[in-house]
Amino acid sequence: MGFVLVGLTATLEVVPGYMDSEYYTVIAERLVAGDGFTEPFLWNYLDEPEGIPHPSHLYWMPLPSLLAAGSMFFLGGGWRAAQFPFVLLGGFLPILTAGVALRLTRDERMAWRAGLLAVVPGFFLPYLGTVDAFAIYAYVGTALFVLLSRKDQNRKTALLTGLGIAVAHLARADGVLFILPAIVVVLLQKERRMLYAAMLVGGYVAGMAPWWIRNLLTLGVMMPDTSHAFWLTSYDDLFAYPADSINLQRWLASGWEAILRARWDALLINGQRILAEIGMVFLLPFMLIGAWSLRKERLVQLGALYFAALFTLMTFVFPFAGANGGMFHSAAAVLPLMLALSPVGIRSAVDWIAVRRSWKPEEPLRVFSAAAVVLLAVLTLWATAQRLGWDPPGGTWQEGAQAYQQVHQQMMAAGLHEEVVAVNNPPGFYLASRWPAVVIPNGNAAVLEQVAERYDVGWVLLEGNHPAALEPLYQQPESEDWLELVLTMEDSDGQPVYLLRVLKGGASP
Repeated sequence: MGFVLVGLTATLEVVPGYMDSEYYTVIAERLVAGDGFTEPFLWNYLDEPEGIPHPSHLYWMPLPSLLAAGSMFFLGGGWRAAQFPFVLLGGFLPILTAGVALRLTRDERMAWRAGLLAVVPGFFLPYLGTVDAFAIYAYVGTALFVLLSRKDQNRKTALLTGLGIAVAHLARADGVLFILPAIVVVLLQKERRMLYAAMLVGGYVAGMAPWWIRNLLTLGVMMPDTSHAFWLTSYDDLFAYPADSINLQRWLASGWEAILRARWDALLINGQRILAEIGMVFLLPFMLIGAWSLRKERLVQLGALYFAALFTLMTFVFPFAGANGGMFHSAAAVLPLMLALSPVGIRSAVDWIAVRRSWKPEEPLRVFSAAAVVLLAVLTLWATAQRLGWDPPGGTWQEGAQAYQQVHQQMMAAGLHEEVVAVNNPPGFYLASRWPAVVIPNGNAAVLEQVAERYDVGWVLLEGNHPAALEPLYQQPESEDWLELVLTMEDSDGQPVYLLRVLKGGASP
């Protein structure tokens, strides 16, 4: 059932669908083509890039691209080949979830109910069969929780745990959070604590070493400097130019009211994400009841510790990244555990009601469990239709790719020559056109001109979704003497899209 639903959903995803997946897919293609870990675009300026091509995965981690590239290499390339390993992982998710439930409850009925819930995993379904870390993280997170919850901790489990944390880190930068539950387990060891810790660190180092070596050879450092991400004052600061404009002094100058407001907003948004996306709306109370019922299980304790650390990180340290999808992405690590706890919570609730109403709990439990699966299936269908449905055609999943394909077709029809394009979504535009691209910086027209000069930009594609400081240019696209309006188009909302030629040397070619 899991394979059928994930597979059918994946067939509707004829393109990667959003920037993260587009990025991973482009780099996978380049790995297969022999171009290595390089980007034919710049999607941020945080490391002050010298030009195109640019070393890849300095922000996002490489494992999704590696997995997609391996599949493309053996299956002959193409988007469907890239999807294949993720469909496999997503298809087995109900089995993984049932296994967690069986480990927690030793009850096959609970395992069946948990597995059926995982067949229809709500908002997560569209993301399981695309090239991203969702499916990977669900398996790695579950494996780590299971390893760390074992009572017979020894050198072998410590080594495997260290390797698992490395895999989590290679999947997502916040994978290092799994070090926290690992430290707790180290502290709980009654003997050979230092040996256990050494094996844990050794496993992690062994897993990360190939990537660190690549970074040393390419960048001269083991890990790129991402300290700018601490000092964002808005999500758009991620695309600021130059990078050194994002710093502690500017962050403090924004004022404590703005700093605290950003974290308050992230608290509200992440709370809503927990309720709606992660808690599947109506299942969250049962997840919490199930966690309380099994609160003495180390597996549950470690999962709760990780989730609390994740929520703290994505709310108070990286509020903009967290509120804009980081929390949802990384919560995939606890998805099997939370779905496994749901039928336990339903059983506890039914038992509590049965005592007070003199019910026999068996029949109500079957009814409520079946109702939960049906309700979750309805929610899953609705959430998936929102992303992959027919309004607009292909849903919002294909909207961006179709828009860029249409823009590129009009550019080709007008006989325009290939040059670097400044655009909102460089990975997406590259996939649609195969033209090199840089991201439109978060700044005014003067900042855009600096980027155009430094990275030899030939075209600027100015869309309705643009930095606030570029609103004057959007309202009057012919107002800058270094830009020439070449084409005017419309997006799916009827807003104008302008293609502007960069006039190099001050005159039209």
